[in-house]
Amino acid sequence: MLSQFLIPYLAVLSRAAWNIKQNLEGAGLLSSDMTAPDLAALAAAMHAGAVSGWDPGASVLGILGLLCVACLLFVPFVMLAGYAIGRTLGVLVTAVVLLLPGVASVAGIFPRVAPAPETFVIGGVGVTGDIFGMLSLVALLVAVGWTVFVLAADSLPIRNKGWEVYDLFWLVLGLTAAVFFIADSQMSQHDANFRETGNDVQRASGYLLKQVEAYISWCRQNAADHAASCSWASHVHPKLLNIEFEDPRVFVKLGPDSSAALYGDQRRAATPAEMDQIRREIAAYNQRLCPVEDLGHGFFRGSAFSPQCEDTPDPFCTAFPDALAGKVPKTLLGTPVALASECVIPNLIRLRKLATRQAAQVEHDHRSRNYRWMYFLGVFSIFLGGKLAGATAKLASFNDRAVSETRRVLRLLGRGAGLLNRAVCRGVAALGEFGRAAARLAWQIVQRGLAKRGSGS
Repeated sequence: MLSQFLIPYLAVLSRAAWNIKQNLEGAGLLSSDMTAPDLAALAAAMHAGAVSGWDPGASVLGILGLLCVACLLFVPFVMLAGYAIGRTLGVLVTAVVLLLPGVASVAGIFPRVAPAPETFVIGGVGVTGDIFGMLSLVALLVAVGWTVFVLAADSLPIRNKGWEVYDLFWLVLGLTAAVFFIADSQMSQHDANFRETGNDVQRASGYLLKQVEAYISWCRQNAADHAASCSWASHVHPKLLNIEFEDPRVFVKLGPDSSAALYGDQRRAATPAEMDQIRREIAAYNQRLCPVEDLGHGFFRGSAFSPQCEDTPDPFCTAFPDALAGKVPKTLLGTPVALASECVIPNLIRLRKLATRQAAQVEHDHRSRNYRWMYFLGVFSIFLGGKLAGATAKLASFNDRAVSETRRVLRLLGRGAGLLNRAVCRGVAALGEFGRAAARLAWQIVQRGLAKRGSGS
């Protein structure tokens, strides 16, 4: 029965602990990574049979323990706040409110609450957890704010003017919360920009991948004339395939940082001479399949558009081609080609640099969201409890009480301290009296023993 009574309290505190853990992880203040820091430690852990990996539950247990201790220590203050409002009746009402979830659970009418959320995001920057966990924390902190401010209103001479000043402060907090909503809107725009860049990367990679596959088929009959570029096509194919389907965040971390990385193989980047050779062979391939006629006087006529000779779409040709033999070739935009590597490869490098900046901005935005969550819970919720305490003080007519009815909690604590002091004094006096009686008894026993010894001799 006791376990059934405690279930709702532990479930609420557990969900609050999970919410705290999720946000601390998102802010980078408490990681779930329990892996060994180096290979030696990992080997030792494996030899000892330990399992390494991510374990958010280990941190949650510690947070849950702290929440349980804090709540147990805070319950007497809640009762004192009830006493400040209505003396004995206030204490009884407060006790009923605190015991109501447990009684409802024993009666079987309290809704079932899972102790853990359905999902937990490892390293979830910007993830603020589930709604029930957040509501649990808000309720706890509002209760803390209400209790503290009720006790303060009872103990300090806070008049109506003081609560009016508090209302002004409350309005400032509300405006700050409005600024947070604007920040979330800006964060959504940055997210959309990053996703758009990721889509551009995937589409450009897929476009070039299709042309590389056609070039690989063409190389089966012409490999001798284009050995370097045909070998490059085989090496770049898996790279482009990965880029087309991988997450944009992976592209930011592991994507090519230069054209040489895409012209090289899996082990190393290409040298300038190797790059030039590959690009010359690809230019010859384009000229053979999609010939461009020089009309003189700076005018050229390209071949007709066809599925084999395509005009590179504008979004895939937004960067200048790399220098070839010390000169920057003219852009291929508007010129039909069979393999648009001169456009797409520099474009992928540009998009990687752009995505890197956007990813840093997105991470900063999302991490700031975790800190905004801390403000909302740590400050806004507590002062919301203070706002409710102000309304409670007005309803309970704190300002209209007689002098003997003010500072109820301090007077109660003073009487309790006086009773404790008198009890301690009485106890000390009783111990002293007991000690003196024991000393007299011992002295009498010693005297009788001496008297018997003298009469015997």
